[in-house]
Amino acid sequence: REAVKCPRLAVLQSRLGSTGLSAKSAVIGTLRHDLFERCLREKDTSRRSAALFTRDIIRNNAEALVGCGVTDRKEAFGEVIKTLPQIQSFLDMYTSWNATKKGQGMVSTKHGGALLKGMFPLYDAFLSIDEVFATEEWALVPELGLKGNVDATVLGRIKPVQSSTAPSAGNAERDALVPVELKTGHNQNAQHNHLAQLSVYTIMLRARHGSASNGDACSINNEETPNLIERGAASSGMLLYLNDKSFCAKHVKPSLSDIKTLVGQRNGIVCDVLNAARPRGIALKYDEGNNKSKVVVNEPPPPSALPPLLSSTSSCERCYKNRECMMYTSADGAGNETSFNAPRTNLPHRRLIDHFTGHLTGTDLEYFRKWDRLIDLERHASPSDIAKSWLYDSDEKEAKDGKCISSVILDVTHLSATLVKTNDSGIDGDATIRFRRSSESKSKQPITNLHFEKGSYVTIRTDGASSSAQSQRMQQSGSKCRTKRRRILIFRGSVASVTETSIDVILQQKDVSRLSSKSMFRIDRDELSNGAGLLLQNLVNFFTLDIPPFSTEALGQTPLKMKQLTQNTDSSARRRRLTNSIIRLEPPPRFSAVSEEDLFSEGVSFHDFVAGCDKSSLKRDFAKLNSDQKAAVLKVIAAEDFAIIQGLPGTGKSATIVFLTRLLVARGKRVLLTSYTHSAVDNLLCKLMDSGVNSSDLAPNPIVRIGRESSCHSNVHTLLAQNIACEAERQESNISSSTFTKPNADVLFNVVSSARVVGVSALTAPRSPLLAGQKFDVVIVDEAGQISQPAIL
Repeated sequence: REAVKCPRLAVLQSRLGSTGLSAKSAVIGTLRHDLFERCLREKDTSRRSAALFTRDIIRNNAEALVGCGVTDRKEAFGEVIKTLPQIQSFLDMYTSWNATKKGQGMVSTKHGGALLKGMFPLYDAFLSIDEVFATEEWALVPELGLKGNVDATVLGRIKPVQSSTAPSAGNAERDALVPVELKTGHNQNAQHNHLAQLSVYTIMLRARHGSASNGDACSINNEETPNLIERGAASSGMLLYLNDKSFCAKHVKPSLSDIKTLVGQRNGIVCDVLNAARPRGIALKYDEGNNKSKVVVNEPPPPSALPPLLSSTSSCERCYKNRECMMYTSADGAGNETSFNAPRTNLPHRRLIDHFTGHLTGTDLEYFRKWDRLIDLERHASPSDIAKSWLYDSDEKEAKDGKCISSVILDVTHLSATLVKTNDSGIDGDATIRFRRSSESKSKQPITNLHFEKGSYVTIRTDGASSSAQSQRMQQSGSKCRTKRRRILIFRGSVASVTETSIDVILQQKDVSRLSSKSMFRIDRDELSNGAGLLLQNLVNFFTLDIPPFSTEALGQTPLKMKQLTQNTDSSARRRRLTNSIIRLEPPPRFSAVSEEDLFSEGVSFHDFVAGCDKSSLKRDFAKLNSDQKAAVLKVIAAEDFAIIQGLPGTGKSATIVFLTRLLVARGKRVLLTSYTHSAVDNLLCKLMDSGVNSSDLAPNPIVRIGRESSCHSNVHTLLAQNIACEAERQESNISSSTFTKPNADVLFNVVSSARVVGVSALTAPRSPLLAGQKFDVVIVDEAGQISQPAIL
């Protein structure tokens, strides 16, 4: 979608990924998407049901609501439910589920439905929706190198017409899978990037399910799809603009030339992405004397090779990635007399560049380019091989590297229990599904011997759908033309537990009904995420996060005034201190004079409201430390900027950190504990609890852990923010059962805000919405030698 607007935007999105944080409008839009999809899936738009759906949706998205500052559940409920009248009108118009249609002046068919206006009169069609095939279907088409989430896929009767009043007698109706792309913004004018996005989805569905227009549907039967018989995908789709005031549905039918153009743009973007991440600034030189080659690093590091900026600045001024884009633009020109740095005043984007990067110096930009290159080199050295799994049969892949489980089937007994449990919860969330080895499996080795552990991300698809398997079937059948093929049913999930003969996978509950007990599956480990995008985003944020968004009001400001505007905030002052310490290594860290007697003197104020952090217990435990540990404690307390504790394994660093955390809390400080690994964070939190830090009447939740339950040690599950918030709601409602499996945003926000110690991994912290707007007095990084600087910026 981004490629249609700007290739540079698409490359930046691929390089940096998602931050995990969204603006209020984006979060509310996501919630409205969920309500539309839930009403569509349940075929129910009654006020009572919609209110129940909305409350469930708000709970499921509590973290995102906290991140955008919406902690009032009534406000969130009102923002989402106000779209219900338009959803009702849409379903009444295009489905036969409700007898009365609310659209006026629309011509209905005998099946129910209405006219779907095309971008041109020639593309007008009648559409009647009969069933819902999937919502938020994660579609992956390896043959085309495309992936995406389709908002809704419906089974509908679609019939082209030649006029806006009557159907054409020459065109027969067809049942087909039709993609529906929903947009909930205020602008209801069709945009080119939205049209391109839906056009790509039509291509993907036809590649996955076959084409309804030529009878090339997938060779599946009722047993493989329990609740729905596939008829193939339509060559068109519906682009639906729906907000709280009105809705507008468009019929989008891409032509062959449109498809060729989109695929060509996709290929061009792939080349641009690979070119931007290509190793740069290094070369192999051959030494004839020693008959050896060596790696030579060129300095200064060259910038990333991104696509050029758009010639017009109007789109750039409104772009959601303009801050990151201008950072790379400035880094591209620094130190180069022939590039952006010298003729900067003549650039059309000069005001944007000055607004976001006018405060940076050449040293700052050199630091950015250095780490930008190092991160790309690290990413290049550890490539993902998930794409290669499509080239191997499951048993061959399993034997090759142990990152695939071949020939597994659903455990029907466990599936029935799971469905009962998830349906009773009333929340459209996750479900745990058990797969076990099929008796027909060629592999007999225990699943525990393979590379799958709790928390691993996986993809699940029908076995026998790889490229080699399909080629074999074509050769055996002797067919040279495009034949019917087995459907590639793909889901994504994470591992909950592993035994020798079975594996439990956490999937979205709405996907469970599409699994068949008669089908055989393969499970591949998904290793697409390596954190490189997060490191690059941290690097950009380090220099520009405190800069306000660009607005037209800034156009009248001179570069000097704009520079002054970015230097008069608390955030900018903090950034300057950090850049001086990290990049320029100046001034040297400052320490005040603190002695052992000063540590617990009467002049020091202690806050004894946290259990285990009272003055008497701290004084007792301080006496038990050895001389090196005591010196480290005094050094940290005396530090005005930062301090570093270094020691060999087993010398008591963790014990020192635990004591320091308790001491800082007793002195009224709020502490963030972090490390590169989840296990290191959990180890510190467990030792804090062992030292007596616990809940009390004045501090009910002094320690909070942020992260996924599957990634955390079982001993800290009670400290997880989600679990604490759920327990608080149960106690408030006097309900002892597990009715509340997910908390509301206000309770979740209060739990995190009241915590005196928060533990989180270094790679989770920047993208966790729960930490948005949270402030800490001290940050403690354990095992800091394992972390690169961009990971903790």
